[in-house]
Amino acid sequence: MNYSLKYLFIINLLSFFKEKSRAIQKKSMRSLLLLNLFLFFNCINVAAQLATSVSNKVSEYRKISVKEYISKAKAGWIGQMAGVGWGAPTEFKWKGEIIPEDDMPEWTPGMINQFNQDDIFVEMTFLRSLEKHGFDL
Repeated sequence: MNYSLKYLFIINLLSFFKEKSRAIQKKSMRSLLLLNLFLFFNCINVAAQLATSVSNKVSEYRKISVKEYISKAKAGWIGQMAGVGWGAPTEFKWKGEIIPEDDMPEWTPGMINQFNQDDIFVEMTFLRSLEKHGFDL
């Protein structure tokens, strides 16, 4: 039985026993204790199987070249700076709602340089510290 089916089975079993728990409680506290132990150990079993499955997938990794890694890191930084720069004029103005199209700031390439934004300079300080002092910082 695959993990998702086993998980659904346990959810359905819990639902069934939740409905029947009052009758079980009236009949015997011992039955209720046994039921709780059964469910507890089954949940532990499923959690262990899922953890093993996830652990096996995590150990599989893809190797990329240093050049590709640097390119992806630079692209991530540019993307973050663009998002911070473009979003800064609207920050805290439309809480919990979509910004109307007419109120969207017009994009300009100058929005990339966001050195006075807390969303950027905190990370720049952290990276400079790593660069200067290494990973044992």
